[in-house]
Parts: sequence; C-alpha cells; structure tokens
Amino acid sequence: MKTNKLGRTGLDVSVIGLGMEHLVPLPDNIAPVVHRALDRGITYIDLMIWVPEVMSILGETLKGRRDQVILAAHLSTAQTKGQYRRTRNPQECEALFHDILDWLGTDHVDVLHLSNLDAPRDYKEVTSPGGVLDLALRLKQEGQTRALGLSGHDPQMALKVIESEHLDVVMHPINIAGDAEPGGKELAQACASLGVGLVAMKPFAGGQVFQRENPISPVQCLSYTLAQPGVSLALMGVKNLAELEANLRFLDATDEEKDFSAALQELRQGLAGTCVYCNHCLPCSATIDIAVVMRMLAAAERYGVGEDGLADYADLSAQASDCIECGDCKERCPFEVDIIANMRRAAQLFEGI
Repeated sequence: MKTNKLGRTGLDVSVIGLGMEHLVPLPDNIAPVVHRALDRGITYIDLMIWVPEVMSILGETLKGRRDQVILAAHLSTAQTKGQYRRTRNPQECEALFHDILDWLGTDHVDVLHLSNLDAPRDYKEVTSPGGVLDLALRLKQEGQTRALGLSGHDPQMALKVIESEHLDVVMHPINIAGDAEPGGKELAQACASLGVGLVAMKPFAGGQVFQRENPISPVQCLSYTLAQPGVSLALMGVKNLAELEANLRFLDATDEEKDFSAALQELRQGLAGTCVYCNHCLPCSATIDIAVVMRMLAAAERYGVGEDGLADYADLSAQASDCIECGDCKERCPFEVDIIANMRRAAQLFEGI
C-alpha cells in the first residue's frame, strides 16, 4: 500500500482509508472488514460515529493492532435514542470523547476533528471562548490527540478555518461527480500550499456513480480522488468484505482500469439543467448567493427542511424571495439551469412564499 504524509502532522497514512459509518448497522461485519483492511495495508480509520456497541467491537478488533492504525475521531457527534445529533456543548463533547477512548481501549486518538463546520453559525459556535475549539486545543496539549482537523462540506468555510492555523487536517468531499463544485479545487490547492492534510471523504459520491446507466467503477472513483492536488488519502465507506475487496482492486489495477477521463467527460456532458454550483451565473442584481441557495434547496428537497436548514437560510444576507427575475443569471449559466424557477421553489420551501 502506498503511503502519503498527512500534511504537516508528520503522520504516514495509506492512500486509502476506512470509514466506519456504513458498518454501524452491521456490527458483525466490523471485525472481518477491519482485519482485512489492516492486512492489506490500510492504516487510517475514521470514527464518525458515537455508538457504544460499535466502538467496543472496534476496540476488541484492534487489540494487539492499535499501533498499526491511525484513528480519527470527531467532536460534536452524539446520539439520542439511536439517532445521530450534533452537539456544541464542550462539557458533553469532552465526556463523549473520553467514553470513546474507554471503548476503544486507548489513551489517545491520532486525529481529532471538529465536525460539521458548514455555516457561519457553526464557526461562531465552535470558535467562541471556552468552546469546542478550545477543548480540542487542550486535548492536543494534554497528548490525547496528535493532530486537529475539521470535517465539513462547505469549501469556503473550510478555507476560513484552516487559515486560522489551529488545524492540521481537513476532511472534505472530493469525488468525480463533484468535479465542477465551486471552491473544491481552491481548497485542495490551499491545503497543499499550507501543509494541511486533506482527507477526501465520499469518493463514491454516496454511491450515485454506481447507479448511472454507465456506472463508474470504484477503481476509477478512487483514481480521480487521489489525482486531485493536496489529497493525502481517500476515505471509503463499505458495508461488507465484498465491497472492501471491490475497492481494494485499486491497489492492483492497471493504468487503463484507473483511467477516469472518459467517465469525467460523460459526466460533464450530462449536466445540462443541473446546478453544479460553479458561480458562473453571478453577479446577481439582487446580491443573492445563488450557488448557496441552490445547494440549500437541493438538500431540503432531498432530506426535508430542518431547523438547522431554516436557521442557515435565515442567516443569508439575501434570500430567494429577493430575486427580481431579471434573467441575467440564466443567460450566464453554462448548464441551462432554470435559476428563476429554483429561486421560486426555495422561497416557497424556506419562506412559505
């Protein structure tokens, strides 16, 4: 297994890492998947979970092998009655973190992420005096973690945080389906120049690339993600040994099997009518950040409008209802998106207009 330096942390990480999220509902698969992954040279495991049973099983699985793996845990993740939730309470976060160490049977994790930094409100909560960032810095000083990171989905927010120089690692979605996402390449380049380790999550775009009429292979997906500047490793999620083996084919694949150029070209040609958040529609006469509103709309239509979504929308300096329907954005859009119609839908969903 090839390894890379995880930015300025000095940690050597395998180019493919293992995420545990999809193993949570299938705890019987944890031991065989983790042992096989370690046997094939995977050295990085991400723990974006807070489930006692799962952590305990992983701790048992890692007995005698803890020194072979770099463990990444997350502050701000918790659960209530089996449902994931976010917490910014530093006292609760510290208690949960020590629970994780106990369940894993270790005295430290190697990377500790501040999770879900996606909106200005998240940044304000985390960086407030006595908040989660101060907790993370103390835990690092005490030797309970070796490096600090952030996980999120907004490249602009990630750029803002890493420029503070407190954090050593960024965990961000990087996949072939999001090739045109605005800010993604700028974030990758910034990480490379600042020595910040870049952990690429969701290399398979949540599996949507496998469901296309012409599916893109796991090997091509991993090849694309690892070809992006600054990426230290691609973090894959699997449910079982079969999925793990399909992904590990990347290690022995030929250059022809890794070639993603045709798949990328096909994706780009199939984007007509689909917003890729490229910002070519700007400037907006009403100063609406169109890409941000479109991203919120897509999330709301897929997952529903939750309290966090409403709060983030309310924080926008200009909202969808401010659209004057001048049409300038539609003329500029290279993907023929009906932006005006989308602004109307956003106003209806978020503002009841």
